[in-house]
Amino acid sequence: MAKAATIDTNTAKKLVKELEQFEEFKKHVLMLIPEEIIPYGSKLWWEKSELEATEDIKKGRVVSFNSTKEMEKYLDSLK
Repeated sequence: MAKAATIDTNTAKKLVKELEQFEEFKKHVLMLIPEEIIPYGSKLWWEKSELEATEDIKKGRVVSFNSTKEMEKYLDSLK
């Protein structure tokens, strides 16, 4: 078995910082890509869906219910 390569602490810290920056950039790019371009069910599709859901929650675009009856009433009102 090959010996794993090691890197010094400063290099590792720089790499972690760059990976974090890349992840932030990736989020912005994902939000620009139309949903129909990303293969349904793929890792990128899930990431984009989670980002959109988080944004909806932050902006208060959610509906919550105290019971299933309340939820059913709401859903019936959408018909």
